[in-house]
Amino acid sequence: MTIVLRANIVDSSEQTPMEATERAGPAKAQWEIHRPQITHLYRDKNMKLKEVMTVMEDVKFNASERMYKDRLKSAIDFWKRGLLNEFRRLLSKACELVPDILRSAYPRTLDRILGVFILFIRQGLPEIAHCLRTYIAKMAAVVIGSQLPWNRLCRLLGMLEAESLDQAIITSWKCTNDALRSGLGRFSESSIKADLCFLEYVHGSQNQVEEERLLRTLLSEFEKTLGTSNPLVMKVIIRLAQNQLHQRNNQEAEDLANDILSAALDRNSQVTVVMQMKVLSVLAASQYRRKAFHSAEKSIRRAIKITRDEWGVGNPWIIRYMTVLEEWLREWGRIEEVDELRMEIDSVVGLDDTDTGELKF
Repeated sequence: MTIVLRANIVDSSEQTPMEATERAGPAKAQWEIHRPQITHLYRDKNMKLKEVMTVMEDVKFNASERMYKDRLKSAIDFWKRGLLNEFRRLLSKACELVPDILRSAYPRTLDRILGVFILFIRQGLPEIAHCLRTYIAKMAAVVIGSQLPWNRLCRLLGMLEAESLDQAIITSWKCTNDALRSGLGRFSESSIKADLCFLEYVHGSQNQVEEERLLRTLLSEFEKTLGTSNPLVMKVIIRLAQNQLHQRNNQEAEDLANDILSAALDRNSQVTVVMQMKVLSVLAASQYRRKAFHSAEKSIRRAIKITRDEWGVGNPWIIRYMTVLEEWLREWGRIEEVDELRMEIDSVVGLDDTDTGELKF
């Protein structure tokens, strides 16, 4: 082994500075910047690796074939391991809940539905948004009386033109949130949750700096009226921590997350399990970025544990956290643990009608 290694070593004194830089390849920050484009070309456009390399060279991003393969392996393996199947199965299970959701007429039903539409559209999945709109409109006609406003509202959602859908949803969502504030009060839990959801999906998906500005304005208003320990204030802080994570302000994100976790230790704490699991997720992601892998694993496992203890193994949040942990374990080469975790995820997600061959529509 020593002989083989020596045979592959190049005397650094024989390299020019330019050759040394080219041998090292792009810095990690450059890989992070260009990774979405590289993945899109390789996976979505189905281009060959050498074709991807040629395209990237046009934007002054030069790396060897081996460098590409090393970095693409984790992402492409993750895609090939069937995450699209899990996505389909969970979407199928969500659709099964639609009739009960429509019947419940919960105050936030509309804003949650609109949020899902925006999420799919902004993630480049307008076809799924369209199918879901059509399904909800048809289901509303079955389970909601024709004389009720909900029936007509769902029918109108199904009739919206695809080209104007994004703006129509945003306008409708604003009206819904205004109605919640007027009917339930500015400082009601339903009202603030709706506002935070709106900021996340409408602003956070396109302009995180603007979302941060709006969140800090909201936080200042709520702290002034309710005090810093109020659970509604903490909800704003948690969303701000998520925003900072997305902007890669890791230290600020961790500081905000740790503030919530510290508050959870108080005897009369009003920090809920939902709040704790969300900030643990933020903490884990930030620690992973800093290569504090032991701490990241500990945080995500803690999020999984408290979620399982509170709601059982079938909770959707557990699936999300387990999937994150699975990807990390695979990257770290802990394959036996990956296989065990994959079996657990499969047992939680289960099968849908496509898997069993019992399609209903």
